[in-house]
Amino acid sequence: SIICVLYFIFIGEFGFDFTTRLLSTYMLLFGSLLLPYARHMFSEPVSALLILASLYFLYKSFYGDSKGNLRKSFMFSGVLCLNNAVFFLFYLLMVISASFYLCFYKKDKDTLKRLILDSLIILFFVAGLFLLYNYARYGSFLQFGYIREGFTSPVVTGLYGLLFSFGRGIIIYSPLTLPCVIFFIISYRNFDFERSFVLGVAVLSFVIFLVVYGKWYSWEGGCCWGPRYLLSFIPVVHLIFPFLLSAARKANRLTQVLFVLMCLFSISINGYEYVHVWGRYEEDVLMHRLTAYENTLYIPRFSYLFNNWEWEVGIRRLLQFVGVLGFSFYFLLFWFKKRFE
Repeated sequence: SIICVLYFIFIGEFGFDFTTRLLSTYMLLFGSLLLPYARHMFSEPVSALLILASLYFLYKSFYGDSKGNLRKSFMFSGVLCLNNAVFFLFYLLMVISASFYLCFYKKDKDTLKRLILDSLIILFFVAGLFLLYNYARYGSFLQFGYIREGFTSPVVTGLYGLLFSFGRGIIIYSPLTLPCVIFFIISYRNFDFERSFVLGVAVLSFVIFLVVYGKWYSWEGGCCWGPRYLLSFIPVVHLIFPFLLSAARKANRLTQVLFVLMCLFSISINGYEYVHVWGRYEEDVLMHRLTAYENTLYIPRFSYLFNNWEWEVGIRRLLQFVGVLGFSFYFLLFWFKKRFE
């Protein structure tokens, strides 16, 4: 809920009207991986919120109170590092991006000096907490809990699995994400500099961590619907969606039809998760060895996508999902707009 509120506010800073903001936020919730993962209570939604908040205050720093907003940006990305050591990469990316903007575009040396000092203080504090946690839990500052594991998967295997596989491919389970990335790469010259800069940082972070998680030994993320670890970066990539929506409105009829179908498929695949028969199927796979776990990731007929239906449960839950979808959209679009605009 907080992610959606912050996302709604963020794209409002871009200057979009109420309807575009509402539709974009709606697609983020019902047409992305937020719905399935939030129901599983993994930590990824919390990471997604912290990443989105960090990008939000980076963008706010371009238009006033640079020191205060950058300090908030680093605080959010610093707290993010407590979730996993891999997020220190994101913290470094945020510091480099802000420094680059202040040094080469705003040419504000005073703020740059303060930024470097603040970032080092926050980094020292966060790293200290992280190491103390390791010592308290494992008896060593340098024991991270992943003995004989780590970044051992072939990166090509992980990238294929995260992008295209029937078990985890983001192109199937979050079909709006990659079109947003492609649209930005193609049309970034049409954005003003500040928007282009912050959206470029968002896309760059997504690409970096796509490679990082592709290399991770457990790139599939275990029990989940779609590519679990990429969820943290989906909301910031979806900041591009309102621009894509605006472009689709001006496109030819065929492009508009394809865009609507893509949105409907995105909602449908998340509604299909809500049937939730696949959880039992995965348990059977792991406990009763119906097939090798790897088969559920790579071979279509063994994937959860094709083993997620029981009529008695499926019809009832799909009707619930469609009911919530329709009522909430009607409520927000008509009642909320009439009351607050």
